[in-house]
Amino acid sequence: MDRNTIIALVLSFLVLAVWNIWYSARYGEVMEVNRLQALEEAEKKPSVDGAVSLPEKEIKLFDAKESGDGRSVELRPIDPTAAPPAKRGKDGIGRSVSSLEGERLVMVDTGSTEITLSNVGGVIKSWKLTGYKNDEGETIELVTQKPILKPLSLEFASPEATEKINSSIFEIMGSRKITLTESRPTATVAFTHTLDTGFKLDKRITFHYQSYAVDIEIVLSHAGSSVAGSTFAVGWYGFGDNISSIYSYNGPVIMVDGERVAEKPDDDEKETYEGKIEWAGLSNKYYTAAFFPEEMNTKVTTRLATEGAYSTSLRIASAGNGKPIRLALYAGPKIVKDLKDQGRGFQRMINYGWLDIIAKPIYTVLIWIYGITGNFGWAIVIITILVKVIFFPLTQKSFRSMNKIRKIQPQMKILQDRYKNDKTKMNEELIALYKKHKVNPMSGCFPMLLQIPVFIALYKVLLDSIELKGADFIFWLHDLSAKDPYYITPVVMGASMFLQMKLSPQATDPMQKNLMLFMPVIFTVMFVNFPSGLVVYWLVNNLLSIAQQHYVNKEKEA
Repeated sequence: MDRNTIIALVLSFLVLAVWNIWYSARYGEVMEVNRLQALEEAEKKPSVDGAVSLPEKEIKLFDAKESGDGRSVELRPIDPTAAPPAKRGKDGIGRSVSSLEGERLVMVDTGSTEITLSNVGGVIKSWKLTGYKNDEGETIELVTQKPILKPLSLEFASPEATEKINSSIFEIMGSRKITLTESRPTATVAFTHTLDTGFKLDKRITFHYQSYAVDIEIVLSHAGSSVAGSTFAVGWYGFGDNISSIYSYNGPVIMVDGERVAEKPDDDEKETYEGKIEWAGLSNKYYTAAFFPEEMNTKVTTRLATEGAYSTSLRIASAGNGKPIRLALYAGPKIVKDLKDQGRGFQRMINYGWLDIIAKPIYTVLIWIYGITGNFGWAIVIITILVKVIFFPLTQKSFRSMNKIRKIQPQMKILQDRYKNDKTKMNEELIALYKKHKVNPMSGCFPMLLQIPVFIALYKVLLDSIELKGADFIFWLHDLSAKDPYYITPVVMGASMFLQMKLSPQATDPMQKNLMLFMPVIFTVMFVNFPSGLVVYWLVNNLLSIAQQHYVNKEKEA
């Protein structure tokens, strides 16, 4: 590979390395030790299964609507567990029981997910994506098994109220085992619970065949008084334990007032976003779980619930007795088409960072080509050819410039030897030589630099696109998102780099020359752990470059 290409590649990988180091330092698992220390005090507070409940100032259950500053116009908040004296039971705590007693499960198979619901709190206990597995062959689980609140748990003003509601036994209305089919495309599971206080809570969850989305209705009512304007929070608490990736963002993502926000709250702190909330949830490399509130003018709170587990919860205001609060939930893979189907710009859950504007068109073209070929490996080969064709004029100019430099290399060597003790004079003579032969050293490097953003964008697409997960190519390459198990493609790629360097002008400086000889080895080592799809791209790119360079060399001889 020629020297200018090497310089461009080194800069490219330097950008990638710095980005990955920064990303890992900011979001990586190494930060969890520090988070543990920050959470020591928070974990001592009363909570459900160790969860850190929202403070009373953040979410309250009021007897009347709140004013614009977030405070109630009434003096007395409603505690769902606080009964009037005349109706209080002997134990004074209603029908709350431990989650270890009387638990009943509801199993739902949608054809794409296997979901387990619990009547203890009426929550989601498990959400498995049957079509996806991690590197260890385990089915992807989106619900963390860490001791924190489960998805669809409700948070109220006081930790006591939150604990009581989410540890209460709900009545189940519907079948305990549901399998959706084409002939039975939807099914609803309903949970209901009434405290001795007269406070009643209903949850209805509607599932759809072959869909990662569900419809949710929550109804609050209270015997003898209105709950209109009362507020609580519902959210997704922690993500699956077997889907983490230190080189991809893992945390809350919110669409508020048309802006995508992906920020992790600091350790024991929380962040609150208020405005038009299109959707809010959690995201990682390949998967997401997000809520879509029907009433979008609301608040979202994000926080670190426990070690390595973030939560995103929506603030919900009750419409009044018997009036359902509606919201949708999507929990599944980040497939652009599926996300688009949810509306509200949900496809923006996928973001490739600062090169998003380049990466998304590359992704679109890649998927389009795949629709024709039916094979992502060949789609990568074709898109490599297309990129090469687009940059052909630039690379052609670069190769011709390098040939001019090759022609005057003997004269350059004479000048370098003559003025080796006078760098200033040597540079002046070299510049004069370049002008005489109309050679611009930068004209060979600049076209390569222009290709760096495209390479990094393609790197991100191949790294983060779930469509490539498990995508088969040919022979031994059965997962283009994983490294080559036999390291064959990285070795062949390294050999192609060595051949390309032989076709390029050789450095006159012995140190540079030796460095160039080591570069194929260095890049081979770097590429061994890259996704095989990316190695295939760069191998094909090298082969095309060799063919183009050979053509330019023949053109010169003619």
